[in-house]
Amino acid sequence: MSLPNRREKNLKYKNTDLNNTINLIHLLENYNIQIPSNILYDISCNLFNNTYNNKHVSLLIDYRNNNIITYGFNYYLKSDKFPFSLHSEINTINKHYRKKLTKNINKTKKILIILKISKIGVIGNSKPCQHCANYIYNNYDNLNLTKIYYSNKNNILEELTKDELNKKKFKLSAGFKRSYLDNKK
Repeated sequence: MSLPNRREKNLKYKNTDLNNTINLIHLLENYNIQIPSNILYDISCNLFNNTYNNKHVSLLIDYRNNNIITYGFNYYLKSDKFPFSLHSEINTINKHYRKKLTKNINKTKKILIILKISKIGVIGNSKPCQHCANYIYNNYDNLNLTKIYYSNKNNILEELTKDELNKKKFKLSAGFKRSYLDNKK
């Protein structure tokens, strides 16, 4: 079995249409957020090439002009020592910290939006898990977050406040539960 060459890989992406992102576009338009075509294409390709039925994507947005500063996807780490996925919220925040940003962007108030999208573009519930809620809470002031939204199954963004991140009960992720149960045996 040979690996696909670069040309075959590019053809796979070229065959991707953007139909799986239409619901995402409409949802964010309700909040005056426009997704640049290169980011939309990246989201569409990630959905198309995903081996799982759903994908989570998080967007860190400039509060003043609704421009996307950075974004990230969930992905799965294949290791016996660390069998978890890296959730999109943590991936997005980490990518933001790795960027060489100007002081203006670091001081800018930001919005974090967490979304769950199926391969065919259906929006689902993307409420953060307990670990992600803690991570967002611990980075809230440093990121200069003003609002946090997550998608629900009714195609609406629900808001989470900083206090809710600290006080609300959040579920454990499936990967953490699985690892916890394996370690108990």
